[in-house]
Amino acid sequence: MRKKVKLEYYVLNFDFNGRKIINYNVLSNWEDAIRKMKKKSNSYEEFKELLMREFKYRYWGKAEYEIIATGLTFREEYAAKIDVWSQIEPNFNIVADYIKNTMKLEWK
Repeated sequence: MRKKVKLEYYVLNFDFNGRKIINYNVLSNWEDAIRKMKKKSNSYEEFKELLMREFKYRYWGKAEYEIIATGLTFREEYAAKIDVWSQIEPNFNIVADYIKNTMKLEWK
């Protein structure tokens, strides 16, 4: 039996029930999905492509994963919509390496 791995990568998200911005773990309960992606991929590069597609599918441009950011002196024209994917994207390679190393994934 495999040892359960706890994966963590946090982004900002709005909790509609609590009505506040929270740190949201985008990798919570992803272990099975990641293992399936690993089986489908023949290389680390293929795995990263599948992982990117899954992140985009789950988190890109969906209202429940979007927040509006602006400065303290709010001006609507300077407000920016930020979704979960836009917080993952600049660090995607780091997140993929973290998953590979933490779960000890290897390709031949």
